[in-house]
Amino acid sequence: MREDGHMSEEVSQEKLDTLPQFLLRNYEKWPDRIAMRQKDFGIWLPCTWKEFYVRAKSFALGLTSLGFKKGDKLVFIGDNEFETYWAMYGTWCLGATVVGVWMDALADEVVYYIKDCNPRIAVVRDQEQVDKILSIRDDCGVIEKVIYWEPRGMNEPMYVNDPWIMSFDEVSSLGNNYEKDNSGVFEKTIKDIEPHESATMYYTSGTTGGAKGVVRTHSNQVAMGDSLQRYFPVEIEDEILCVFPAASIGEPMLGSVRNLMHGATLHFPELPETMEKDAREIGPRYVVNLPRGWEDIASKIRTRVADAAWLKRKTFDIGLELGYQKFDLQLEGKELGLLKKLLYKFFYMLALRPNLDKVGLRKTKSGTTAGFILGSHTFRFLNACGLHLREFFASTELPSIATQLQGNLKLRSVGRVMEDVEIRISNDQEVYVRGPNRFDHYHNREEATRKAIDEQGWYHSGDAGYIDDDGFVFYLDRISEMAEMADGTKYSPQFVESELRFGAYVKDGWVIGEGRDYITAIVTIDMDSVARWAEKRGISFTTQVDLSQKDEVSRKVVGDLNLVNQMLPEGVRIKKYIVLHKEFDPDESELTRTRKLRRSTLFEKYSDLVAGLYQSENEYIDFEATFRYHDGTYSTVATRMYVRDIAEELKKPAID
Repeated sequence: MREDGHMSEEVSQEKLDTLPQFLLRNYEKWPDRIAMRQKDFGIWLPCTWKEFYVRAKSFALGLTSLGFKKGDKLVFIGDNEFETYWAMYGTWCLGATVVGVWMDALADEVVYYIKDCNPRIAVVRDQEQVDKILSIRDDCGVIEKVIYWEPRGMNEPMYVNDPWIMSFDEVSSLGNNYEKDNSGVFEKTIKDIEPHESATMYYTSGTTGGAKGVVRTHSNQVAMGDSLQRYFPVEIEDEILCVFPAASIGEPMLGSVRNLMHGATLHFPELPETMEKDAREIGPRYVVNLPRGWEDIASKIRTRVADAAWLKRKTFDIGLELGYQKFDLQLEGKELGLLKKLLYKFFYMLALRPNLDKVGLRKTKSGTTAGFILGSHTFRFLNACGLHLREFFASTELPSIATQLQGNLKLRSVGRVMEDVEIRISNDQEVYVRGPNRFDHYHNREEATRKAIDEQGWYHSGDAGYIDDDGFVFYLDRISEMAEMADGTKYSPQFVESELRFGAYVKDGWVIGEGRDYITAIVTIDMDSVARWAEKRGISFTTQVDLSQKDEVSRKVVGDLNLVNQMLPEGVRIKKYIVLHKEFDPDESELTRTRKLRRSTLFEKYSDLVAGLYQSENEYIDFEATFRYHDGTYSTVATRMYVRDIAEELKKPAID
């Protein structure tokens, strides 16, 4: 029986050890059950396991007729849609490897991935991605075919007459014809796949150097699925909203592996703009998100409440305060008294639950954050709102290490070590991990693999952390990112930055202090919330460059900075800051594709701003801001950015 009272159909636990075996099982056992749904033009379109198997088979055999075979690689650039999974599952059924590339990766980044992994086939969504591949054609000599599935714009002669380019349907037709003379060959290839063979390759974020291809085998992925099912169980009736692309290790955690192994139905929203509405319709019970995803959700809730009428704001604030009390008591293993418990339930139904519903989380029983640090303010806020949010410690190389459990939490801890996983801390605080879901090797990097995996099988993660006396694991930062001030004080920039992002007006923050006497920050504003606030108060502005340097905006931003300072030791509090004229952008290499800061790039690009923060006489810095657009062109704008002292800003009258 499920928590919502519905009977749950059991998924048989027969021992299957490759992902294609699960696909074959699902087709044979549940041919008419819905495997996935996709929203097009406002309508949810279903795809049964029978249809899914047939489409994956047709595409796979089409690849076979083109000479694609076991051991080859297919690079994938596209959103999550039916074709994504038909191609992915079909490729696995041939014993080949899927290599995901981020949709928003620039052409030079795509060249890097292609040269590194040497794929024979590229499967892309649409004309934009085809054009991207065509623009680097001379560097993509290993690719024999580019296959697209969205036909819009692809009827031009330059595409139609190019034998290098084929449509998804053309490949599937080749597969149908191939099967007529080769009946049963698809099922045989499934049976011939071994657990130790490569299934997928994910590229690391590359925050400190070139991205490495992390090779994960079928047994790695199955072990990950088994581990996740013990701690975050999904059932065959469950609806899952899959927001991670094929390039992310989050995809199998919330997509393909849960779909294949446990039968949960995947759903693909129509557009990013309709995500909230689509999530409300689905009502997912289990949600995984990167910290920035949860931060965006918290920001939307707070902005929506701030824009509401006085009575709605007041009822939300009362419910939130009771939620904070409830969550803080949970950390101590206690509960609210009867009266406050009843009051919380009343205000939860009246004010908190509707706000969770608006962001599609009303039915969510478990939310998980992974990827990097989620600030404690965001974590407490969402839990106080009634979302059961839990930290999850993972990496691309080993995607289930430690997690928090309901009723067994410690704030700022990532929980306790999961079953079948071992962890130890080296003398320099590096986290060593080993377990069955550990990655197999780095592609074409034997030396890097030897450095990462020692003779005893321990993966040297490069993460700094510690384990307390109660067995709770605490993540500090990447060892390479741990910083030390001039007086020897060590601090974690990522920790401070994660707290900064909770601010209602701060979108992002870069904390600086390496070898310095004090800590400074360069922050970016949340343009949506700040612009709405400015418009309501009659503050005129033209662009984000203009708005970011307004004194009134600075006096709102300083409140967010001071909130973080209050939780930090005196020696590592932020003293000065600059509000940047723009957001940090992955297209300008300021962020990785997983939205982690690239510190080396930031130090190089904004060296003048950093220097200005540490020159006491500076009140402002004249700076030439360069922007890179999606088409690769640049523009430069001269702007004046103000160096502000937090203590001095706090002395000024507060602004509502």
